[in-house]
Amino acid sequence: MFEFLQKVSDRRTVFPFLSPDGEGGVLAEWHARKQRIEIEVDGDGNGLFYASDADGREVLAGEVSPQSEHKLRRLLLDLSVRVDLENPTWRALFAR
Repeated sequence: MFEFLQKVSDRRTVFPFLSPDGEGGVLAEWHARKQRIEIEVDGDGNGLFYASDADGREVLAGEVSPQSEHKLRRLLLDLSVRVDLENPTWRALFAR
């Protein structure tokens, strides 16, 4: 998951919620009202993803690949920009 997150995020990206899947994998989730992006990486390093738009409609789903990484990066940036516009102090929640 760490390697994948490095590929699809940068300093502007909202932090995901991370949770174990109970079988050795990890689930990363981003939510902004109805929009959501979910990426699951199993214990073997295989990844699946799901993304919906601001209206909650599915826009992308499938297996993680180099082609989908670019699309997910764009979707994450768009979601992060929306979150930052609505709540520019969100990073303070994670400050020490």
